[in-house]
Amino acid sequence: MVGSALVETSRDLSKIRRIFKETTSNKIMRTVVFYENTADATMEKLMEFFPQHQENEDKFVKAGKVIGIGPFSIPGQGAMGIFTDRESAEEFVKNDPFVLKGLVTYTMKDWVDDLEGK
Repeated sequence: MVGSALVETSRDLSKIRRIFKETTSNKIMRTVVFYENTADATMEKLMEFFPQHQENEDKFVKAGKVIGIGPFSIPGQGAMGIFTDRESAEEFVKNDPFVLKGLVTYTMKDWVDDLEGK
């Protein structure tokens, strides 16, 4: 019984992957970066490194690599950025003082915008 359920689950996953690939093959993949504040991320510390963070952000915005970026509405809940591609997102976090100083951790996810091109 367990074995047959695993086989069925495997088939379902294969079907889902196939459908996803078919429906997204002509769409542009974006990359979303989610920042989560660490325990060390006091407002004082964040403001200390904010000018360098803003400089890094401005560089990517001016290059057209950022679609949207900013903090969540409740202070302390982190931030997110949507980048045109994974390479730009990786370069951004690699140079961000918030990451380098351990004030945030991040998660990076590839994302397909279904409204792209509509």
